[in-house]
Amino acid sequence: MRASALLLSLFAVFVALAALTSEPARASDAADWLAGPCSGPNGTIRVRPHGRYVSGYFGTLVADALVHARERPDMVAGWMQWYFAHAHDSGSGVDGVPDDVDLDGDREVSRGRPDSTDAYGAVFLSLARHAYDSGDPALRALVLAHRDDLARIMDSGVATMRPNGLTWARPQYHIFYTIDDVELYRGLVDASALFDHAFHDAPLSARYDRDARIVQYGVTNVLWDAQTQTFRPYMNDAGTSGPANLSVAYPDALAQVLAIYYGFVDPRSSAARALLERASPALLAQNDPLAEHQLILLATQRRMGLDVAVPPFHPPSLCVDAAWYLQAAK
Repeated sequence: MRASALLLSLFAVFVALAALTSEPARASDAADWLAGPCSGPNGTIRVRPHGRYVSGYFGTLVADALVHARERPDMVAGWMQWYFAHAHDSGSGVDGVPDDVDLDGDREVSRGRPDSTDAYGAVFLSLARHAYDSGDPALRALVLAHRDDLARIMDSGVATMRPNGLTWARPQYHIFYTIDDVELYRGLVDASALFDHAFHDAPLSARYDRDARIVQYGVTNVLWDAQTQTFRPYMNDAGTSGPANLSVAYPDALAQVLAIYYGFVDPRSSAARALLERASPALLAQNDPLAEHQLILLATQRRMGLDVAVPPFHPPSLCVDAAWYLQAAK
């Protein structure tokens, strides 16, 4: 009797998995959903569907995924215009970064600061480069019209850089995060390319390239743990931190995978494969194939040139989860 029940259970699992993998991933489903409950007034992008909280960081990740998927350029443009208009007078004391806000109908109530200053500017410059490179005429025109704003926003990313080449998360929070700094590295690389190709500004392009190499040096010489062959997830101002615990998904295991995703570690290298193999189990521990960490893993595997099977889309609890779905599906 128990054997029969077990066989029935295994058959049910097989049927469920077959149904999951037989339906193709549809990026347009995720994009259409983002344009609904995640879209707020005045170009804002909500952190949670129908939620009040708006973050300059998470909104940019959503907009960047839409550009990547060539979906909803109007939503991307609305977000970029909101960011340009709000990237000043931050409670963090850093110019060029917007404070997070809560929505009260069409009214915005400032939270008084961003969550970080280094990552916000970095991911926005990557978005700006991708928007320009997309070839969409409206997005390209929007980027070209905001040269000075883009330079100011990129400067916010390096405003907390220390002599070791790393950046504090914000002036009031003296922690160096691997995730933030690999995002900053990528943002500076993208800013260098953007100011070269779009604005033909060789001196500023060279400055951003130089800053990218400084961050690269800091991450390699401070955050890389040669003994464990992993990135420390963070370091305090005193220069002390423990090694990465790869049984912990965030930030320890995720830091290794995002270093690959953002190209700090060459995605096609043996080093990337080794890091991914060791970090994957913690990110796969959640029982939801559309959980954020698993989608980041899929998106990174795609960057590495690996074949990935993305399940059909269903509405997640966070809008950024749909963004990672877009990055994995396309």
